[in-house]
This record gives sequence, structure tokens and C-alpha cells, in this order.
Amino acid sequence: MTFLDTKNKHFVYWALVCVCIVSTKFSTFSNLRLSLDSIFSGLLALTGFVFTARTFITFKLNEVVYGSPEYRQYVEKLKKDGAYTKELYDPLKQIDTSLGTATYMCLWSTIMFVVVAFFPKTEAALAVSKTISVDYVLELFRVGGFKLLSDANVLKPTVFKVFTDASMVYFGFCVYQLIITAKALHRNISDIISHWEENYKKPS
Repeated sequence: MTFLDTKNKHFVYWALVCVCIVSTKFSTFSNLRLSLDSIFSGLLALTGFVFTARTFITFKLNEVVYGSPEYRQYVEKLKKDGAYTKELYDPLKQIDTSLGTATYMCLWSTIMFVVVAFFPKTEAALAVSKTISVDYVLELFRVGGFKLLSDANVLKPTVFKVFTDASMVYFGFCVYQLIITAKALHRNISDIISHWEENYKKPS
């Protein structure tokens, strides 16, 4: 199960997590517990949908299109003319890979929100502003992180905020992956439709 498939994505992800932790209010997500639970339920349903869609789309495209002798001849003709540089199943592999990655990312996101659901809803016991995270970070440096985090009233909301921010950023990456998958599927279907239109317009 791939959490993030490239180093560049890992870099962007952890950078965004750090920015989110420092720049958002402490209460941003703690006041949205019902919304977080709703996101978890939605992600669970979305994971099942994407998994089913992956199986259906892959097998159906192979049965109806890629297994068709006419389409195979069409691709071979394009390759001979130099208008097609891929192998026959390359577009289908791209769609399957994108759908597989989206499935795993939705599953990871669901697991992260399950963990978030177990955190108690508490407030940080700090002498400074309890709403702005940057103040909280500065207080950690001023007092001493280990000393401050030894207080359970401080540790619990800190872990909740960090993990919730990480979950929300990862949820954004899931949405981005789904968009990429939709674009790959759209391109593939557009090519197939172009082939069908070409055959339709041929004089009988």
C-alpha cells in the first residue's frame, strides 16, 4: 500500500503539513468533529466505489475495446504511421495504476481519520493564546518542548492537531489523485470515441 508514490509528493506533503500546523488556529478542526466523522464515512464509501470502479473499468475496457480485433488493427495502423508511440495496453495500464493509487490513498486517508476519531476533544493548557498555533510553537521553544508536552492536557491536543492537520492535507492529496485519474480516463475514452467516429464516418 503506497502512502505517497514519489519523493516529490512526500516533500510537498510534509511541507504543507508543517505550514498547516503553524498557520492554522488550534480550534480549526477540534470544533468540526462531526464534519471529520462525516469525511471518514464519505471516504470509506469512496474507497469502496473506487475499488469497484477499478475492477469494472479495467475489465470492461479490455472486453469491449482492447480485446476488439478492429481496435487492435486501428492501433497497429497508427503505430505504422508513426501517430501512436505507445503499446496497445499502455493507456489501460495508466488508468489501472491511477485507480489503484487512488484506492490505496483513499484507504490510507480513511485509516487516518479513524485514528483522529479516537482523540478526545480537549483544549491546550497554555499561558499564551490557545488559538494561534504559531504562539503555541513559540511557547514550546520558550518553556521547553519536553517539559511542556509532559503535561497530558497539552500533549493530547497537540497530537490531535498535528494528526488532524496531516489527515486533512492527505485528504487533499486524495482529491488531487482522483482528479488525475479522471483526466487519464477522460483522455483514454476520448481516444476510443475518436476511433469509433472514424469508423462511423467511413463510407460503407
